[in-house]
Amino acid sequence: MKIKSNIFASGVWKLSALVTSGGCQITVRQKTSIGMILGFTSSDNDDIASTQIISQRSLSGLHPIYSLLKTTGEVTPTNLELQIVNRKRYDQPQSYSNSTITPRDANSCTYNFVSESLVVPKNELVTITVSGFDFGKLVLHRIFYYYQHLPADPSVCHGGQVDQFGQCICPERYTEEYCWDRICQQPAIYSYGMCSCFPGFYGDFCEIELHINDTAVSQVTHIPEETTTCFSQQTFSLLVIIATFCLYFVLI
Repeated sequence: MKIKSNIFASGVWKLSALVTSGGCQITVRQKTSIGMILGFTSSDNDDIASTQIISQRSLSGLHPIYSLLKTTGEVTPTNLELQIVNRKRYDQPQSYSNSTITPRDANSCTYNFVSESLVVPKNELVTITVSGFDFGKLVLHRIFYYYQHLPADPSVCHGGQVDQFGQCICPERYTEEYCWDRICQQPAIYSYGMCSCFPGFYGDFCEIELHINDTAVSQVTHIPEETTTCFSQQTFSLLVIIATFCLYFVLI
């Protein structure tokens, strides 16, 4: 169903559906100039966030984490609600906690908003709803669904190691959320999962520089070669032997 905004009045719309058994879910998509990215981190001072709930990979219990938000448009998010969802009844989520969202320095931070600390329960499916109000009027309402792996599984990280919050601990020379991206030795360029080395460098990370020492060059340069003079002397000796045999048979 497509709703034309130039025909129908704006405001809060309610849509219901009747089913004979089980649950029912209705998804509504709206084109808007307001963009939002949600991420998670272990510190409210971080500016590098994971796209998934990091605590789902933690093996040491539940630890408080923070949600970072990046928004575009003239809308300020103010509240973050965490809900637990039963997959058999999407229509009956249970509210778990509410957090206040505060702004950060937009000039120095990629994510310009951060939530209060929140503890995410180890539930298969949770939702995070971000809301914003302007003079008491609801102007922003976004719902994000997150499926969590149960039990906790750190194997999604390259190296299989996580800290107490569930963030991947990367092996040496690897980076990014799941530690699969290589850190190439400069001036190499990372492309399609590999390091493209400049001339004179090689290795998985272009970390090995190719050296040509003077001794090796000297040995290659001074390899003994068979000379034309030596070849001529051997040929001449062979001809003398053949001529001697021929003369012997002639005289006989």
